[in-house]
Amino acid sequence: MEGMVKEPEPIRLIFHVGMGKTGTSSIQSALRQNAKALKDQRVEYLGLWFDVIDASYKYYVGQEKLIKSSVEEKQASAEKIWQYFKEKRSKDGILSFVFSNEHMALCYDLMEPFLRRLEERGVEISIVCYVRDPVNWLPSAYYQWRVVHKAVPGPLHSYHSSARELISWYQAPLLWEKKFPGNVIVRSYDACSNVVEDFADAVSLSLTAPEIRENTTATTDEMFLRAFFSNLVSDAMLPDVFTNAVGVSPNDSPSVSGILKDAFDLSSTSEIIAENEDVFAAYREHFGFDPRAVSPDTLPSMPDTEAVRDRLVEVVTSVTLDQSMRIRNLETEVETLRNGLQALLATYSAKYRHDPDRAAELVISDSLDHSLKVRSLETEFGALHETLQAQLATASAQQRRSWAYRWRAARSGLVARLLKLK
Repeated sequence: MEGMVKEPEPIRLIFHVGMGKTGTSSIQSALRQNAKALKDQRVEYLGLWFDVIDASYKYYVGQEKLIKSSVEEKQASAEKIWQYFKEKRSKDGILSFVFSNEHMALCYDLMEPFLRRLEERGVEISIVCYVRDPVNWLPSAYYQWRVVHKAVPGPLHSYHSSARELISWYQAPLLWEKKFPGNVIVRSYDACSNVVEDFADAVSLSLTAPEIRENTTATTDEMFLRAFFSNLVSDAMLPDVFTNAVGVSPNDSPSVSGILKDAFDLSSTSEIIAENEDVFAAYREHFGFDPRAVSPDTLPSMPDTEAVRDRLVEVVTSVTLDQSMRIRNLETEVETLRNGLQALLATYSAKYRHDPDRAAELVISDSLDHSLKVRSLETEFGALHETLQAQLATASAQQRRSWAYRWRAARSGLVARLLKLK
């Protein structure tokens, strides 16, 4: 009727909570890539984090901050995002907002005050969750959250103990439904041929699935290395801790069999020589001999892959232990230098407490002078050793005994001076 105020169109929040390892990354990728198409459908993808409320709610640290905030703080956060929803509806005509984060699956209690406040403001909430056959999901979840993304600190937890903990995730959709009856959409990951298309159908959106699968399963060798590495790290850790430490994915490493095939398979030699028959015929004509006449009857066979692999393990073990000792020595030397520098800094800081810049200059000067003296002594020590070795090679037994005494005396003096410096 004329003069009546038109009611604003309702706002909907699509709250996609996983579960993890059910195509969540593919769904998120599709939502990002379809931003323009979604806007045409009056939809906006909020992403993984609630940073539209507060910039400090971004990333894992921010997510934990929101989850662990008080009931009152969650309600206040809901009011802020409600204002954001209203502004987007007013300015851009956006009516639906999509949030996707698999780690919210277990937050049915913690996020209830937030979602309840939005319900009170008239927001229609749809909680979407995918589940997968536990026979396939449990191993996948274990490798993801106990090995690749180590969510639990301490030594590597066995699959048998971890799977008994992870199975509790299957309670999440039931508890979401108990708190928000009729608002929870649970879909079978195994029943759909394309999880992106299935998600779009479930929430009445139009999405184009990404061409490249977001997450692929790591090979057994990479997973083993990650598990081994995880066992060495006492803290919880993100996947890139391993990547940054190793520097290269094991998937990018060449295989022993591949290198042997490329570099040690000589079976094509005869064929290659035969292809150049005219060259060797010219040798006979011009130089009177054929270089092939001295060729062996048989070529060396390709090395045995397992034997090479076993030998490589021995070599790598030896190199690793040697490097370990060198690193430990370097750590000791660095610690000695650090202590020395701290002592120098303390001395000069006390002496020149009113002139810290001068104190720093003196520390640097003394450190460089100390380094040059150590290097000079080490050079002197090496030269003395080389001279003695050359002399011993041609000396008589009596001369050796005499020089050995002199060498011990000279060495003791040098070592004493070196240790005093260090």
